[in-house]
Amino acid sequence: MVTIHTFVFNDFEVNTYVVENGQHALIIDPAMYKEGELDVFLKFLQKRKLKPIGILVTHPHLDHVMGLDSFIKHYDIPIYMHPEGEYLYEKAPLWGTLFGFPMPELPPIEPLNEGIQEIASFRFRVISTPGHAKGSVCYYFEEQQALFTGDVLFNGSIGRTDLETGNYNKLIESLQKIYDLFPLNTIIYPGHGDPSTLEDELMNNPFLDEIK
Repeated sequence: MVTIHTFVFNDFEVNTYVVENGQHALIIDPAMYKEGELDVFLKFLQKRKLKPIGILVTHPHLDHVMGLDSFIKHYDIPIYMHPEGEYLYEKAPLWGTLFGFPMPELPPIEPLNEGIQEIASFRFRVISTPGHAKGSVCYYFEEQQALFTGDVLFNGSIGRTDLETGNYNKLIESLQKIYDLFPLNTIIYPGHGDPSTLEDELMNNPFLDEIK
């Protein structure tokens, strides 16, 4: 049975998710950076006797990859990301320096393209959703009707498009794609803030007026 756990890390308050299935775990956007955050996360995994088997990156912005280097020193596992995000991923340490968050060069990634993917006991769908950032994706776990949206769709808002490779029209196209693909009772797990459902966002999110 798949269980989802949420942690909020670093000064940007990024949601880091643990998707648990038996003794295996996928980690989505490991963002631990502040003192003590990594220890809290490691103790949680150890207490539950979980074996992380892969890291899924929703998009390569600085705040969502801040914990990668420190985490894989403890768990040397693959880091999966859409290949179109590699440019921004490689620039993340530079942005870290500019914003006062020094980071080492990031570990190499394993490309993960759009479509159905299987990693050990996990089966999920990768949906390409550019607009907030090039290489941005959502991850959908059908059995749980869970959609991890990164910074594409939030509870009450949508991702910003004024950063490098951002594009408002593409973001709207990506949001329309999400609503065309998935049922309205799909639970969204965003990159920041509280969970919601696609239906609640369609009804209450003022930024979705263009979605039909």
